[in-house]
Order: sequence, then structure tokens, then C-alpha cells
Amino acid sequence: MKKIKKLSVVKYTGDLKYNGYVYPFNHTDNYIFMGEIPNAKSHCVIMDMDGKLYPMYHTYDFRLATEEEV
Repeated sequence: MKKIKKLSVVKYTGDLKYNGYVYPFNHTDNYIFMGEIPNAKSHCVIMDMDGKLYPMYHTYDFRLATEEEV
């Protein structure tokens, strides 16, 4: 899997719900990848387009957005 660079525009590809938890993401919006958390391997901080930050989500649940999606 290709590593996502800091400040890249990404799409969420993970589950929308899991064990009753509803994730704050959807599959259509764009998000900003703020970077991986150094002391929490495979976890990152994501920012939505309103500037709200979401820490501790799995990096593998996101992919780079294509030029057409941006």
C-alpha cells in the first residue's frame, strides 16, 4: 500500500458503522490527511473541510483522492 503524504486530499474507504459505532466520515466527501501519529502506528489525524480534526483513525481506511475527485 502506498504511503499517504501529509496534507494530501483523501477519501474514506472504511466501514460507516461498526459494533454500533457510527464513524464521522462518509465515502463521498474529501478529507485532509494531517499525518500519521508517530507513537500510534497505523493511526492518523484527519481534518474535514470545515477544519474539524479527527485523531486516532486507521490510516488504511483512507486512500488518495484522484484529480477528478478533488
